Amino acid sequence: MPPRLASYPRRAALPAPHRPLTLTPKTVAVAVAAAMPAPSTVTHAYRALYKAGLAAVQYSHPARYAIRDKLRAAFRNPRQPHQLLGEREQFSQERIDNTVEFLRTAARRKGVEHEIVRNLTMVHYWRVMRKQSRIIHGYESAYNSYNENIALLNESMGLELR
Repeated sequence: MPPRLASYPRRAALPAPHRPLTLTPKTVAVAVAAAMPAPSTVTHAYRALYKAGLAAVQYSHPARYAIRDKLRAAFRNPRQPHQLLGEREQFSQERIDNTVEFLRTAARRKGVEHEIVRNLTMVHYWRVMRKQSRIIHGYESAYNSYNENIALLNESMGLELR
């Protein structure tokens, strides 16, 4: 049996002296790198969203192209000007998982989830068609209420719909 070591009373940890935070390019780069997810995580999220989105619209034309365009825009430009309430720049795995589950539910049954996805894709399709066919001044302000409703849905359900 090994000899017992004498138990010494532990010293209480002293608080670190308060130093003001200085921002240097190196500390900013470290903070930004810590906030960014790994590239493989982003790729997995993109593929899961795309696969669930295609199943939700049942691979129908033109909805599958709307899903593709929306995902490309969301992953290339994480902060979009029409995103009113959810001004998040960070990657949230929980919100991605909630969105994938929402899309899978939309694929399984034709309930409210399916109607929401169908309406999102149709609004996107007609926005794109209108931009291609002619330019109408001020028509983007017609979508303010639509964008607010999508932002409120995202906030209440923890989703990332756009």
